[in-house]
Amino acid sequence: MNFKTKIALLVFLVVTSAQQVSAQEAKDWFEEGNRLGRDGHYSSAVEAYQRSLKLNPNATVVYYNLGLAYKKLQQYE
Repeated sequence: MNFKTKIALLVFLVVTSAQQVSAQEAKDWFEEGNRLGRDGHYSSAVEAYQRSLKLNPNATVVYYNLGLAYKKLQQYE
């Protein structure tokens, strides 16, 4: 394997690893938001959902749960 191939493989592995960590962190924040919401801590749940969305803005269920938390807070705008 030549040097350029080794560098390309290393970059690929680092990027892939970082994406997996980010996805796991997004899931962790989502689950934390769910726990906080169940416990009635809606403001904290909103913060957790927002952190999750920063890491994975394509997670539609997080937007839904964020909306529910805002509804519980009666924050409609």
